[in-house]
Amino acid sequence: MLHIVCPNTSIDVKIELNTFALGEVQRAVKNQGFAAGKGVNCAFACNYIDKAVVLHAMVGELDKDYFQKSVSTRMSTNLFSIPGETRRNLTIIDSNGLVAHIQTNGYSTPDDAVYNFIKTITDAVSFEDTVLISGSLPRGFSDDRLNELIIKLSDVGATVNVDTDLKRLRNDGSLSINCVKPNIEELSNYAKFHQLYDFKEIIETLQSLKVATIIISCGADGSYLFRGAHQPVLFSESSFDLQGMEAVGSGDAFIAVYTAMTSEGADESTALLHATSAGHSNVYHEGPGRIGKTYLEILHHVHIEEMTYEQVVNIMNNYLSK
Repeated sequence: MLHIVCPNTSIDVKIELNTFALGEVQRAVKNQGFAAGKGVNCAFACNYIDKAVVLHAMVGELDKDYFQKSVSTRMSTNLFSIPGETRRNLTIIDSNGLVAHIQTNGYSTPDDAVYNFIKTITDAVSFEDTVLISGSLPRGFSDDRLNELIIKLSDVGATVNVDTDLKRLRNDGSLSINCVKPNIEELSNYAKFHQLYDFKEIIETLQSLKVATIIISCGADGSYLFRGAHQPVLFSESSFDLQGMEAVGSGDAFIAVYTAMTSEGADESTALLHATSAGHSNVYHEGPGRIGKTYLEILHHVHIEEMTYEQVVNIMNNYLSK
């Protein structure tokens, strides 16, 4: 079974205006709301490819009905109610493009609620299950609690993939993680935090965390999958070139489908192929992490190749130096 953990859900609202006028009452031409948060987005992507998942998500008690109607009707869920309101991500655009992106803080989690959330998840997960922990942490959910969750899931015998801020992970070798997926910006922040100045140092540090696979996303420039220092690296890139809408949630669709495929025994190359297609498909469909019919079309336009470790080290160092 595939379990997806989303500690920090959100409601994403997109508001379209004809022309933004500062200080005036605005009437929306169109507005849409989506149940979101990285883990929720991942679950929707898995739902499209008919991969059964259990979504474990914290939600503000004031919005639980919204998530039940939006999410629970589509997949198995464990919605953990937290006092307060779920955070909002508001995107306002007019005919000229993006005007503003506004985020609210949302609920704050008492430590006893975090403890119970972790216990509920670990009680539900069995040996050889796969767990994807995806997204940021809400206020009150400490880094120690995140690391505790990873350790307990590993102790159960689950395969754990993590898509969150790498700086939150313990650097003492106590973790066992199957896969992480930072983008270039996240990788750069991780390097600065640990005062790492060369890409080889970054890879070695991550591998000291017992991370088996590292996937680095470079957006439209493709993705690189590392299996170990000095081992050949898989590179994936989509050449599908229809005009899309927006890329919010593309990384979520990517890691969701990669995790879903590998949980069913797919090799890394096949999983990377499908993940790249899913990530690109999100650009053409409304809603974060949502994919659709373009997913199968894009599969025929994804290029996978093997590169040498040294080649990719040079590419990554060039990215990080910008």
